[in-house]
Amino acid sequence: VSSRVKPNMEYLISLYGSDDRVGSIIINISIVSYPKDSHSQHGLSIKADDKKLEYVLCENIYIQDTEQPIDVRHHEVSYSVFRNIQCMQVHASASERSAGIVLLNGPHHNVFDNITVDGNYASIWFASSSEDKEAPDTAHDNIIMNSTFRNGRYVIRMAEDNYNLSRPLYNNYIINFTFYNHKNLYLNQHPKSRNNQFINCVFSGIEEEKVNAQGPSPGWDILYSSSYNLSWLKNGQPISGQGNISENPQFEDASRGNFRLKSTSKLIDAGRRESRVQRDFDGNLRPQGSSHDMGAFEYQDNSTSSVRANAGEDHTICHGEEVTLTASGGSQYTWSTGDKTASIKVSPTETTTYEVTVSDGNTSDKDQVTVTVEQVEAYAGEDV
Repeated sequence: VSSRVKPNMEYLISLYGSDDRVGSIIINISIVSYPKDSHSQHGLSIKADDKKLEYVLCENIYIQDTEQPIDVRHHEVSYSVFRNIQCMQVHASASERSAGIVLLNGPHHNVFDNITVDGNYASIWFASSSEDKEAPDTAHDNIIMNSTFRNGRYVIRMAEDNYNLSRPLYNNYIINFTFYNHKNLYLNQHPKSRNNQFINCVFSGIEEEKVNAQGPSPGWDILYSSSYNLSWLKNGQPISGQGNISENPQFEDASRGNFRLKSTSKLIDAGRRESRVQRDFDGNLRPQGSSHDMGAFEYQDNSTSSVRANAGEDHTICHGEEVTLTASGGSQYTWSTGDKTASIKVSPTETTTYEVTVSDGNTSDKDQVTVTVEQVEAYAGEDV
């Protein structure tokens, strides 16, 4: 799905509620905003609009250069699953209204699993507005887990308009997350946030704790989580909360978005056992040891496994050209395109990162390869 043939579209994919809208599926798609559009779009929008919208499955989706890649709004949206979704800012710069996941006007009991967000202004934005005046709350009982969010302004943004200041934000859980390279932990513009929790998370490279705070607390407890290179914490102190530590996470390669843990990481087995999170970002069982690891990835001892994913070298092509990507390292392959062969042929119209999961049937590993598309425009000069 692309806005190239119809510039300035506001919503690229929208699913609306109806009197019997139960069990819809959106799967195996790519959503790309044309970088020359003057309107920054919503990528995947799940909107009830006063109608039932339950048990939706959104899975295996790539979203590029949209303002709000995952937009879930209205209190009738519930009991839905969003899984294996990659949200990337490649050509566009993030505006102040951009966020990887938006939860607006009361969505509840939804699960977000294996989400990658790179480059949005806020990672997660909870908000309420006059768009849904019947919403009793902002959002509650949602679980967001096994995900990696990096290169943003805010980890959590909370906002409410002046229509109804009594709608609470409560009982939302962010579990086994890796947050890397953000400006602020909180932007708190919500006076009714309470009983929300971070559990088994990693916070690395965050400059400031909060801005525009309303009240004595942002309404989030941080438990069994690790902090590293957080400027407001002095002398290596951990974030306040039960089970928290302050340790270098020892990622495999954070600069390339590989947040798997090295064997020497002190985050291994340092989290809390969580029955709600039984697999990690790669699909491996949790826990592998005595308890859950902190962060999106459960450490895998590959010394007894032959699986080591290799997606090959990055490529540069001209617009319209095709390139073959070849992975190695195991016996089973699943690409982000949905292909299940070691080699695939691709011809992207924009610079695109492809991910491959390599498995031997028991353990798995992932790697990424980027195909850069050079846009060449011919110019013969002025007419004479």
